[in-house]
Amino acid sequence: MRVYRLLTGTGAIILLVTAVLKVCESTQQHTYFSEPDSVIQMLTNRQILLLAAVFETIVAIYIWFTSSLTRRSYALLWFCCIVVLYKTGRYYTRAFYPCSCLGVLESWLKLSWRQTDTISWLLLGFLTICSTAWLLRGNHGQVAPQ
Repeated sequence: MRVYRLLTGTGAIILLVTAVLKVCESTQQHTYFSEPDSVIQMLTNRQILLLAAVFETIVAIYIWFTSSLTRRSYALLWFCCIVVLYKTGRYYTRAFYPCSCLGVLESWLKLSWRQTDTISWLLLGFLTICSTAWLLRGNHGQVAPQ
């Protein structure tokens, strides 16, 4: 259980860091941020970034303060499913710019769009594995040790 607590804590930290990076990204002045999002066209790309940052923060706080490992798993898995659906939607709508999943990290580290996309999918895979590990173990209803 301690390993799982460490994994979910790491997942919560990743979500908080990416939320902060998204907020930093949304403050930049680029025409891309005022354009409608390719998936949810009633919102601009800036609004989508801020909405994603809010969701990440809420899920991270919930994971951090919830003692039920099953609830943590479901919250993280729920978030991962939403991100996969959104990224798939961007692919099918043929979005010109890649997803800003990592916020300003791309520009800070001078990463290419392909590298950023690969890193975001790897992080998403890690979070998905963290979220399903406890559920597959079958110890539902147990509480994380303090």
